[in-house]
Amino acid sequence: MDPYLYGNGGPIIMVQVENEYGSYFACDGKYRTWLRDETESHVKGHAVLFTNDGPSVLRCGKIDNVLATMDFGATNDLEATWSRLRQFQPRGPLVNAEYYPGWLTHWTEPMANVSTSSITGTFINMLDSGASVNFYMFYGGTNFGFTAGANENGPGNYIADITSYDYDAPMTEAGDPTPKYHALRKIIARYLPLPNVPVPAPVPKRAYGTVRLLSCCTLFAPGTRQKLATGMVQAAKPMTFEALGQYSGLVLYETWLPRFKRDPSILNVPGLADRAYIYVDNEYVGLLARETPVFSLPLSASAGRRLQILVENQGRINYGRQINDFKGITKDVRLDKQLLVNWNMTTFPLESYESLEQLITQSNEAASMGFQELRKPQHMLRSGPAIYHGMLNIVQEADLADTYLDMSGWGKGIVFLNGENLGRYWPLVGPQVTLYVPAPVLKVGLNSIVVVEYQQAPAATELHFRDTPILNARTG
Repeated sequence: MDPYLYGNGGPIIMVQVENEYGSYFACDGKYRTWLRDETESHVKGHAVLFTNDGPSVLRCGKIDNVLATMDFGATNDLEATWSRLRQFQPRGPLVNAEYYPGWLTHWTEPMANVSTSSITGTFINMLDSGASVNFYMFYGGTNFGFTAGANENGPGNYIADITSYDYDAPMTEAGDPTPKYHALRKIIARYLPLPNVPVPAPVPKRAYGTVRLLSCCTLFAPGTRQKLATGMVQAAKPMTFEALGQYSGLVLYETWLPRFKRDPSILNVPGLADRAYIYVDNEYVGLLARETPVFSLPLSASAGRRLQILVENQGRINYGRQINDFKGITKDVRLDKQLLVNWNMTTFPLESYESLEQLITQSNEAASMGFQELRKPQHMLRSGPAIYHGMLNIVQEADLADTYLDMSGWGKGIVFLNGENLGRYWPLVGPQVTLYVPAPVLKVGLNSIVVVEYQQAPAATELHFRDTPILNARTG
């Protein structure tokens, strides 16, 4: 990076020392000073060192002899916001290092929208005050795969982010300019010359229609376990995803239920992170969830003997006091007051598309030989998560375009398209219903679709490709 620093003739004018450290309440002055000196030993005066914090937490975020900047969105009292900075930095440039033109959205919430008028009004006021402004996000994009995070909000002090990071930003998830983009561009033109480059038109979108999926298998079937599980660990007590060496996906915790002293008895899983599908002898009996929060449910003595708790990692908290967000079962599990011990833990990270592909091939071969039991489509998946697969045929190169995969009618899970994990879907609660599919994911010919569904499947087991997104569906 050194040749590209401003002092060496390059374009990099600023290097950030810390980001929002003031929000973490440590106020460790020695740490901040050490971090400044360590960063400066590499920068050597050839760029401006800076920190970034919210206006209310500058006391613990500001570092001596480092430029302090702030992050905030639209405000009706800009002068008071700048005055907070001046309390800790009487002189120097005014910088909004993260100006929020929109905001992130969580599952179960309406999509976050911020009006163009409020964004442009504060933007003009900042430029008129001589401030420098950096947009976060100008383009948000997509939390593909398992990269969507979570925050400390809601009844359970946990709520997961949706897959789309559209953010109501000036450019859409697909990279298209919006009315907000054009409004901001006009304002910038008042203060700076615009480059002689036309604004790109929206990229083409295509509605490919309906694809019918076939049922492959359930997650608990012996063949599926053999192909998709990356390991099985036995221990007296449940272990976290991290202790099991797993980042994403699912972990199945299994043990034998003791003799019931009451009927029903209460299953308690107080250390759940984040969502648990409860089965007894491969039969679904209930759901526990951190975000609700619900950590217990009644079990009947007639339900069976083998307890199975399938835990889903819904996304790690990436801001706040719970940032060390261990997943799985983090505390003791009890049936009434009886401690449940001697657990088998099977890991399903769901990161290997090759394993899914081999499983589907094996299932198709068994079906062609008449060995596979026919599974009737069912709404609620009572025997565990299920895997479905199908093909989208694209005839010619000219037909390749961005598209949106409509998951209406499905429950909760993930989708692979040509081996790429498009991310989590959860149309049961919304607001996001479609998953964004960039054109480079597609190819001429047969495009492979694999759905791993956790909760419910529509009777028709169909998917629909459309040319517009659904990001703000009404939730219940």
